[in-house]
Amino acid sequence: MDNVCVERAMASKQQQRSEASYEALIRAAIRQFHEHGYAATSVDDIVRRTDYSRGSFYFHFTNKLDCFWHVIAYRQKLRAEWAELPSRRDPRTTSLHQILREAGTSLTSSLEGMEGMVLLMVECHQQTRHDEDAQRRLHEIYPPWLEEIATFVHGLQEGGWVDPAIDTQVLAARMFAFVEGVSVHQRLYELGGINLGDVLIGGLLGLLPPPPEAATA
Repeated sequence: MDNVCVERAMASKQQQRSEASYEALIRAAIRQFHEHGYAATSVDDIVRRTDYSRGSFYFHFTNKLDCFWHVIAYRQKLRAEWAELPSRRDPRTTSLHQILREAGTSLTSSLEGMEGMVLLMVECHQQTRHDEDAQRRLHEIYPPWLEEIATFVHGLQEGGWVDPAIDTQVLAARMFAFVEGVSVHQRLYELGGINLGDVLIGGLLGLLPPPPEAATA
């Protein structure tokens, strides 16, 4: 019995160490990709940002591309429950402007200010354009993210902030395209003196029409 307890304790410690190394490597990869891009990042670059070895990296990931897929999944978990925000707010006391700003703040906070992934996706697409499996996996990233946005939009429609007569998926796709487009624009041209948050909120308010009764009130 004692041996069983010892084995379980050892297994638990090994699991904890494995989870700790995975977390450290994933977070290092996120920062490295964000700061230097996908193409310019090597496995060694990621490992050097941690206290772990290449062996630890290859224990968790097959290669850099495999690590990238894990980064995508990890970021999806970090985004947590932002899409449910409208269902937790009272439309009588919360404006659309307020809820959009709160959603943006929530996403920025959960992703630690490293929201922009579209340029990394483009880089990955270019690097793997002859790899059918990689291209398929890139294509599979879009639907879950769009579904999160659609959940958010549906909540806005249910709460009376946005016209429910307009197709939820269409509004979600417009939001996705607009936010990613503005983010890329900012990253490429580093537009000084412009508050990106204000630009995003202003644009989204224009993309999300209020219900007819609210518009004529």
